[in-house]
Formats: sequence, C-alpha cells, structure tokens
Amino acid sequence: PGHPIGGVVGTGTMDSLEPKNAQVGPPARSVRIAPTVLVFVETSREFGRGLLYGIAKYSRLHGHWRVYQRPMALDSSLPDWRDMRIHGAIARDVRMAQGLTRSNFPVVFVQHSRDIYESFPGIITDAHSIGHMAAEHFLDRGFLNFAYCGLNHFVWSRNRERTFRQRIEQGGFTVHTYVQPKTKARRLWKNEQPVLAGWLTSLPKPVALMACNDDRAQQVVDACKLAALQVPDEVAVLGVDNDALVCDLSDPPISSVALTTEPAGYAAAELLDRLM
Repeated sequence: PGHPIGGVVGTGTMDSLEPKNAQVGPPARSVRIAPTVLVFVETSREFGRGLLYGIAKYSRLHGHWRVYQRPMALDSSLPDWRDMRIHGAIARDVRMAQGLTRSNFPVVFVQHSRDIYESFPGIITDAHSIGHMAAEHFLDRGFLNFAYCGLNHFVWSRNRERTFRQRIEQGGFTVHTYVQPKTKARRLWKNEQPVLAGWLTSLPKPVALMACNDDRAQQVVDACKLAALQVPDEVAVLGVDNDALVCDLSDPPISSVALTTEPAGYAAAELLDRLM
C-alpha cells in the first residue's frame, strides 16, 4: 500500500560529462509511505480493547501505520475524517462502516454476526463455538436445568442462544429462554428488572444460565438479588467477553467465555493491509 517515491538514477550516459560505461551507482530504493488508517473501535469494553491490541501488534510488525483513533464507546458518532488522506479503515459499528462506503478506501468490519453486514469484508465472532463452549462448561459440572438470557433484537444474541440450545439438547436436556418485553419502554432496565426477576424465580433450581454477554450477565445477577436468589448456588451465571471490569464489579464476580480478540484484531489488520 502507499505510493513509492524516488526511482532509478543514472538511467543514461552523457558523453560530454562522463565516460561511456561509467558506473553511476546502484538504483535507489523505493520508499513506502506509511498508510493512514482510521480505527473506529470502542475502548470502553474488553472486546474493543483486545481488537486494538491486535491491530497495534500487526502495525508494529508489518505496517508501521499512522493510526487515527480516539477513545470512544461503541455508539459514538463518526468523527470527521474527510480532510484526511486515508488509505483504509477498521470499524465496529455498522453505521460507521456504512458512512465510509462511499469513500475510495477499503473498510474491514469486525462484529458478532455476518447476517446484516454481508457487503463488508470482515472478521466475525464464532457463535457456534461460543454457545457450545458455554454448554460444555455447564454439562461438565453436572447441571440438569438450563436457561439462556439474551437480547432478542440482536442477531448475534439469537445465534448464541441457538448454538447453546443445540448442544444442551444433544445432551438430552431443554433450555428455558428469556423473552424480552416487546416495547422499548418496557425494556428500560428499571422496568425490565422485575420482569426478569420473576422469570428467574419461575425456573427449576439449581439452574445453569448463559447470558449473551457480560453486561447481560451482570443484569441477571442484579435481578437475582431482587428475587432473593443465590448466585451461584441457585442460579449459576456465565457471560461472554470476559470483560474483567464488568465481571469483577459484579457481586459475586461473573464467570465468562473469553474471546480471542487480540488475534481477531491482528487478522482484521492483516486483511485490511491486503485490501489496501
């Protein structure tokens, strides 16, 4: 990527200035301009920070990129980049990626699902492995009752529920799945918490519950407190992402499926480098 500068010197001879067959020196090396890369990845969560470590590692080893990145959350607005000379971008939020599609540089998308992002080259988390790993964790510990609590409007959450359910059913058991309230107002946490607490109370105990991510797992723990349910004795909770801050701030701390985000960030950078 980039545009080489310089070239071969002494491509001809001039009789008036130098003798024929004179050696004018070796060709000059072409210089690779370091590409400028936009990185729209959240720093507020372990998932994004892991990706950033991988991107930085690739840049140090192969690219020496000039990286434009700022501290941000996943729902941050797209920063103004139009006055910059950009060679490529890595984005987490589809709105940001869509905002870049009219540009003349490649964009690599990093997300949890391919379903609605098929037009972008990307690195996608493995819902199959995540769901199966969570199921195996609970089955190996001898649980007989299982549940899943996700976010119904996200495809990646539904994919994790499906693969978790498949593995549990292969073991001869069933999964109780929480269904969120339909309206946005009822999904506000202050309104949803008692609904979730009532559902948790109705489950057979002890129950092994997979949450779609660590934030949702923390909400499950909070709802258990409202319902006077003991974690993990009555409700064993497992999250996804292994975000140390979220998991450790929960009381009790949350166990979680760790994702290989640093290698994923490295792979995203490697893909972008090829596209550039």
